[in-house]
Amino acid sequence: MIWDKKMSRRHLLKQMGKYSAAGSLLLLAAACTPKVQTSKEGSDETETLDFTGELTLLLGSHMDYLQELAPVYKERYGVDPSIELVTSPDLSNTLTTSFLARESPWDVVFNTAQVSADMADNEWILDLTDRLGDLESHEILAGSLEAVNFQDRQFAIPVTSGCPILVWNKEMFEMHDLNPNAPEDWHSTPNSWDEFVEFAKAMTKNVNGTQHYGLVDAWADDQVLLTYRALIQMHGGDVLDEDFQPVMNSDAGIEALQKMVDLLHTHKCIDPAVTTYTWVFDASPSFLNGTRGMFFTWPFMADVANDPEESKIAGNVGFAPNPAVDTSASADGSEFLAIPVYSENVEEAWRFIQLATSYEFQKQQGVNTGWLPIYSELLEDEEVVEANPVAPVVKKAYEYPTRGYYSPNYGRWTEILAHEIHEALNQKKSAKDALNDAAKEIEKIMR
Repeated sequence: MIWDKKMSRRHLLKQMGKYSAAGSLLLLAAACTPKVQTSKEGSDETETLDFTGELTLLLGSHMDYLQELAPVYKERYGVDPSIELVTSPDLSNTLTTSFLARESPWDVVFNTAQVSADMADNEWILDLTDRLGDLESHEILAGSLEAVNFQDRQFAIPVTSGCPILVWNKEMFEMHDLNPNAPEDWHSTPNSWDEFVEFAKAMTKNVNGTQHYGLVDAWADDQVLLTYRALIQMHGGDVLDEDFQPVMNSDAGIEALQKMVDLLHTHKCIDPAVTTYTWVFDASPSFLNGTRGMFFTWPFMADVANDPEESKIAGNVGFAPNPAVDTSASADGSEFLAIPVYSENVEEAWRFIQLATSYEFQKQQGVNTGWLPIYSELLEDEEVVEANPVAPVVKKAYEYPTRGYYSPNYGRWTEILAHEIHEALNQKKSAKDALNDAAKEIEKIMR
């Protein structure tokens, strides 16, 4: 097991070497040789890298941007990657089934931070820490790289960045005589959560026979943890301490949950179906049709909301980091690539990761797709911002806490916590009792 009960707060590793390349990725074609001799810096020792000429990728079914990189890899290295696809919900089971048999038909695998935690805990993916110097010298967003850094070791490399932000309908604000630009400053204003709630309440009305609500979110099952993790960090609290022990039943944790209960039952300003929405596309239709004022959601939704073919509120969409209590906060939602320990083509796999994280490709990704790059400076690049205006907002959101609390037994303890949060949201328990019960049960499995 990689986990250390005395793990320090994850220190971000920034030892990035320089990647020497000239011109566009598409122009950098070179024949691949089976073996490459390299000399270690400061040493006469020669290291042989085994490029086998074979490469199989397991990518997310949504990862068109990486699928399109395969012909570039072939042009550059003479190796044609084989690609298999998996949906995000099926990812963990797909990997676990293969790795339990101590085999992997794939050399590079798509990972989320949650899945990486389990894979690293079982020693099923390679520790990539010593390879970080082979990557670009540009700064990767701290919260993104940190999400898969366990015991100060790096087990996967981000290829996209992103965390939930606040998106809102400016036209609906104006309809209720609210300042449509006010949310832009909430992230930097302590206790702006209170004004956020007042705005949500003001927009919760029956309008010409149609019920409007000031807020929508997705709180079904463990999706509720995205907002709860943000809120507990807004209060200066944590879900787990550095020893992986539960601390969500602190005053900060209880106040965070109470705010969610109040939105639903006291202020009644959030869509009451929020606890049935399992993901963004369950919650988005009412926002896109103009009957919900604000939305805690992923950055890409700002682009969808501004598309007149998808949305009735196009041209009237605002977006900013989340509002603040003591501080603003969110939860990292980057996506990653990892190398299974059972891969027989490790050097080919790492070379693909280097290509996917190259500055040129990351910029193309930011300009030509809705997926944001991993490099901090690219989120303010003129061409990237023109294509993805939400990019600098995401960069700003990462300046606040974005911890995901990825840890041993992640799936088990998050299931317990989500269940108890729903007990409070359904008014079967108080926020305090629900979190005390969660902490008691989680402590048993984290010993």
